[in-house]
Amino acid sequence: MSVEKSVDLETLALTDGSEATISSNADVSQAPTEATSASDALVNSSEIEKYRSIQLFNLLNPSNKFKYKSQLQSDYLSQHYDDLVYDENITVKLISWNLNQLTNPNPVDFKRMLELQDLTFAEVYIFNFQETVSLKSISKSETLIKQWCDYIIELLPTDKNYRVIFQTGVLGLTTIIITSEKYSSQITDIKTKKVGLGYFNWYNKGCIEVRFRLGKIDDVKLKGIEIQILNMHLVHGEDSSVVGMRKSSLQKIEDSFGLVRRDVNLVSNDDPDTEKSEPESVVVTPYALSGDELQNAVKKGIDLDEIYSRNLDKSLIVVSGDMNYRTADISRKDLFKLLEYSDFKTLLEYDQLSALTNQHELFIGFLEGPIDFRPTFKLKNLNTYNGLRLPSYTDRIFYTPFDGLKQITYESYEIAGSDHLPVLSEFELSFKAVNHEKLVIFNNEFQSYFDRDINALELLEMEPKAVTMDIVVGLEEVINIRMRNLCNELLTFKVLENDKKLFRKSEFSILNQSPNNTNELPPREIKTLKFQVKASKPGLIAKAYTVRLENFPTMINFISFTLTSKTVIGVPLALLTDLQFDNFNRSFEFLLTASKVNLVSRLKEIEHESSLVNLEKLILRDVTLGEVDLNLLTKLNNIGMVTNEASVALMNVIYLWLKHIPGDFDFSSHERGRKVFSHLMKLIQYLDIDEAKEFEYFGFLFQDETEFRESLESHFYNTNV
Repeated sequence: MSVEKSVDLETLALTDGSEATISSNADVSQAPTEATSASDALVNSSEIEKYRSIQLFNLLNPSNKFKYKSQLQSDYLSQHYDDLVYDENITVKLISWNLNQLTNPNPVDFKRMLELQDLTFAEVYIFNFQETVSLKSISKSETLIKQWCDYIIELLPTDKNYRVIFQTGVLGLTTIIITSEKYSSQITDIKTKKVGLGYFNWYNKGCIEVRFRLGKIDDVKLKGIEIQILNMHLVHGEDSSVVGMRKSSLQKIEDSFGLVRRDVNLVSNDDPDTEKSEPESVVVTPYALSGDELQNAVKKGIDLDEIYSRNLDKSLIVVSGDMNYRTADISRKDLFKLLEYSDFKTLLEYDQLSALTNQHELFIGFLEGPIDFRPTFKLKNLNTYNGLRLPSYTDRIFYTPFDGLKQITYESYEIAGSDHLPVLSEFELSFKAVNHEKLVIFNNEFQSYFDRDINALELLEMEPKAVTMDIVVGLEEVINIRMRNLCNELLTFKVLENDKKLFRKSEFSILNQSPNNTNELPPREIKTLKFQVKASKPGLIAKAYTVRLENFPTMINFISFTLTSKTVIGVPLALLTDLQFDNFNRSFEFLLTASKVNLVSRLKEIEHESSLVNLEKLILRDVTLGEVDLNLLTKLNNIGMVTNEASVALMNVIYLWLKHIPGDFDFSSHERGRKVFSHLMKLIQYLDIDEAKEFEYFGFLFQDETEFRESLESHFYNTNV
């Protein structure tokens, strides 16, 4: 640590070009090094370093260690994939139902609807409801959605501890996801969006999208299965013109949400030159490594392609809802005849949606199970259709093909209360379930290795980190902190004052900080931060700064200052230390033997510490904190550019001190006072200036000129007796 002085007494005094050493009162120490994390013990270095991600990590520059941490951690987990996952098969049941504001269906019937084909219950339930409230409402009903959640949970068996993991709604649309406790942790990252499809984009018709991940390990390579659920209610009407409106609505849904599968569409693309993009098995995402990093990786034999590659997201889309496509181009009589014989296959030839999907205009790449049930709309009661509408398959379920997904059932269910029948589908889904206990272990292994490596990094050297020293009240002190970049990368950093008080001016400032407080330190270079401090009163000053590396956010350094500000100005003689008082005694004696030239040339300018020039400030520092080197001042008198420069400076410091001696002090009442008075009288006589100047310069120490003259005469008389 160095204390910067505008004028260095030692340099001024040297005549032979050599350097001397001035004793310093500064006690500068290095802050203790933080203890290494105890988690290091978790990692067996020889074992973990055999993995390619760790090998590459060890070759990276510090910034890339931070930048690619998540990718490398994902690759580390991928090499433990077989230990992290286990094969699991679950049954998912989707129920889509236009409730027509039904709030209390028969619980016996509803519970039977929840049962699987084998009379057990699914692990996951997805409920897509339409018209939960009237389409004339202005908003959804949170209360009603909660009632439905409670109602369903009440009907499910208690042994699987079912829980609602997601619920949402917009006007009449409601989506609820319920899972057994065992699989609730396998579903993560649930997100939702909504779009209005009615007139002026109103939500009387619309779509809810819900996305979540099943069996996710991380956000890079091991994302699990992304599942997209679309709950839609399209525009109603039997007129053929409405078919085009529904197509536009489907296009709007796809444009608003996007699809997690790139090889499917809700609506056909009319551009014949557009090719369907097929999903790939691997996507290459190379890191932006330096030439040295790449070269070292090749030398080490690290398979970068394996590290770069990631499995493409596995994805599945399920679409259901009241799509409002109708039966067309068949007479009511012929339609009911087909219903009489349960000839649903023939009836579907008149279904608008089936025709459009067969022509690959809608739901391209999607599957729909065989429809072997009667039309779901529009019912007057369970036994009778509404006489004004042709019975239609308005309620449907589509899904994308997926390796591991099998549709077990696709049916409607006979339950009273709405003008629609619900449609149901059971799916058996095979996936890789996550062993979360092992995931924690492997994540901790990587994190522990990362922490140990980062804690051992030497990026920035600061000297000193802790400063303890004495300073003088009223004088600016500049403290230099040497900062050295130890790495081969540019470091950008900010220096932030800790516990900064609002509306209170700090004693500290940084003289060479960049305007926006973002400093740069090139590789292997040194920068000196200059902290300036000026104390306004005696006492302890404690201040700390945080040095935050912007490109290494977890790397934080601290600078602490513990300063004791001292003064001799305005201090009663009795409270001066022996050394301080002796400094004044010797200074008086020095002046009585020095040249008189210019000694009083600046006295009228001296009012407070800021009145002093640099040499005078250095002398005041020595008087206050150390010992005045009178031999050094003698040398300065001989070599200074100004005649008698050092004696003039010393005279001005003594004069400042005399001007601020407490006004009620009686020189005759204290031994120190009598000694100072004697020195002063001798000095006035030695200066040999006219009487008017004598009183002008020193009269402030007396009540009036009479007392001043009497004191001089008394001292002259006693000295000569």
